[in-house]
Amino acid sequence: MTPAQAAVMCATQRPVTQAALSAGLPTDTPAWKAIPSWFVFSDRDLNIPVALHRFMAERAGAKGIREVPGASHALGVSQPGAVAASILEAVDAVSA
Repeated sequence: MTPAQAAVMCATQRPVTQAALSAGLPTDTPAWKAIPSWFVFSDRDLNIPVALHRFMAERAGAKGIREVPGASHALGVSQPGAVAASILEAVDAVSA
């Protein structure tokens, strides 16, 4: 990620709300229980601990897990290749 990209993200990203962190789901069944899941995350995410990412991936029965060493929370910006590879892996799996 370039310093210019980081500056734009810093200026435009709104902070997380308490409701986003504490409100219940509008359904009794979370989607990950019925829809196949793939996970891509970083071991250096400063927002979501890597142990929590691993737990959620395991709990969801993830079909694919890609842990990107040293990357930030903003993987779509900092590691687009890893994100695209995970998406393509998922597409291939559900298209077969």
